[in-house]
Amino acid sequence: MFIDSEVMAGPKMEIAVNAGGVKRWDPPHEAEPMSDQTRQRILVNIQLAFETRGWVLSVVWPFGELQSDRTWQWSTSGAAGT
Repeated sequence: MFIDSEVMAGPKMEIAVNAGGVKRWDPPHEAEPMSDQTRQRILVNIQLAFETRGWVLSVVWPFGELQSDRTWQWSTSGAAGT
C-alpha cells in the first residue's frame, strides 16, 4: 500500500498523513475491501512504529486525530479538533 505523506517543518520530527489517502491494497490484494476499521488499524500501527524511532505521525482529517490520552478521535463530518 502506498500512503502519501508530508514531512512537517518545525522542531519535532513529524510526518502528516491524510487518512483519506489510505484507500486500497496494492496488487494482488487490491480487491480486498478497505473498511474504516482496517484504515484505523493501519494508521495506529504506523503511528506506533514511527513513535519507536522518535517521530510523530499526525493524521489529518477526514478520519482521525490522535488525542492527548493516546486514543484516536474518528470523524467523517469535518476536520478533527475544530
